Amino acid sequence: MSDGVDKESTWKGALFMILSAVSFAAAHAGVREISSEVHPFATAFYRNIFGIVLLLPWLVRGNFVALKTDHMKLHMLRGGLNSGFMLGFFLALSLIPIAEATALNFTAPLFVTLLAVVILKERVGWRRWAALFIGFASTLVILQPGVEVLSVGAFLVLFASLAWAGSTITLKKLSKSESSLTSTTYLVIVLTPITFVAGFPHLHVPNIEQTIWLVEVAATSTIAQFFLSESLKKADATVVAPFDFSRLVWAAVFGFILFDEIPTVWVWLGGALIFTSAVYITYREGRTKNK
Repeated sequence: MSDGVDKESTWKGALFMILSAVSFAAAHAGVREISSEVHPFATAFYRNIFGIVLLLPWLVRGNFVALKTDHMKLHMLRGGLNSGFMLGFFLALSLIPIAEATALNFTAPLFVTLLAVVILKERVGWRRWAALFIGFASTLVILQPGVEVLSVGAFLVLFASLAWAGSTITLKKLSKSESSLTSTTYLVIVLTPITFVAGFPHLHVPNIEQTIWLVEVAATSTIAQFFLSESLKKADATVVAPFDFSRLVWAAVFGFILFDEIPTVWVWLGGALIFTSAVYITYREGRTKNK
């Protein structure tokens, strides 16, 4: 492969990661926007229903070949773990500012490393252990225990990040044999009944304005998953991961425009420290695998 193609792939990977970050931030802003009218659990259910509808044209065009899989158990496991993330994070967005939730969510890669050690028995050197410690310690910069009362929303984000980490490890195994469309489709298929049970007590027929926001959440989150997958296909995670930090910037922009929320300096500082630790861990993991 020529240097020109390598550079082109790298820039495409970076662009797709930025587009993924914008889309995720837009989806989370939509969840927060309607959280006072539609319960976050109900929003999660509608997000998956509309997500299936949005994916249907691609499934039909491919004669539903994407539904063929030999890894149904892994898809179900990933969907179960992802439901913990979606329900926890959506509920958190109704309780705390979107930028704070986004910054705390950067702990997900840290949890991935921790779970890899516990579950996959991966060996981690002292540098990654140090980065892991700094990353988790940096959450205290955002939470400021002793200065402010620790919020339920913040704990929900950390729980959601742990669930997302488990889902990510499962996706790593699936990505070796499954297409992005297959993984995305089975994700919403498994999530739909789980979020239906969770959201059932809060379900109601949404009005036109609520429906528009619910479709926006489904569309942007589905697009975000697609761009994330494409980004990781175009370039290594060590290359594109830094561009995911733009998610905090976009979350701050949407938070300011829609909710008049201005992130504190502690959110920016803590988010930057957590993200830097996560990127370093990703970098070290990439170097270890290439040896």
